[in-house]
Amino acid sequence: MKFDLSAAWNDTIALFNEHKQLLLPLVGVFYFLPEVLSALLITQPDQGEYETFEQVIAGLSETFSENWSLMLVMGLITTVGSLAILWLVTGEKGRSVGDAIKVGLVALIPAFLASLLTSVAMGIGFALLIIPGLYLLGRFSVVATSIVAEDIRNPLTAIGRSWELTKGNGWRITLFLIIVAIVGFVLLLLAELIFGGVLNMVLSGEVATTALAFVSAFFSAIFTTIFVLMAAAIYRQISGHAATSTGGVAS
Repeated sequence: MKFDLSAAWNDTIALFNEHKQLLLPLVGVFYFLPEVLSALLITQPDQGEYETFEQVIAGLSETFSENWSLMLVMGLITTVGSLAILWLVTGEKGRSVGDAIKVGLVALIPAFLASLLTSVAMGIGFALLIIPGLYLLGRFSVVATSIVAEDIRNPLTAIGRSWELTKGNGWRITLFLIIVAIVGFVLLLLAELIFGGVLNMVLSGEVATTALAFVSAFFSAIFTTIFVLMAAAIYRQISGHAATSTGGVAS
């Protein structure tokens, strides 16, 4: 069965509409708040101060070395939220936010290990003329979803399951992800520029910076939510909605 991009996008929107009352608290706690804290606590380098690409890279590397522990914590929090949302929207109705968070916590370690393995593989792929990395992006697109939807705890098994499900559709899934990513990035950039300009006109100094952090976190949370729901929609389509587990809370 060929992956249908249009059907996947429609399902993404349908998943949000169906589960939005349960999604909003998860998005607020696991996406919005970490984004705000990261924006306020991590000082981003001013790229306008750099004259060469090498200086930009050096500035970003320095920022990472000074803040890697905070970035890791925020990333883990966001991952728990993503796993919770994926579990919430890929199973039967009647699931609760509390149970979703429990599943996210239980699945965190295998999902984190699987993410490390796939990131290394994709990094090597992108280093090899980019094309292999793009292909792997599609083939690994439902690793996290498989972990929570099918109660998988072995990261290698989850990677294998994603590879099995995406067979014959790797490039179509990659195209779907790239199209939405490009459109979303442009809209996110425009929103931040517009709101940033308005806030800088009506506010000043640290007040404007803090307000912009909240605005940026809001749009970033929306963007992240869409991508997580897209992963769920991809999984639902290529698996035929068939999960090997009923999605009960793992113990």
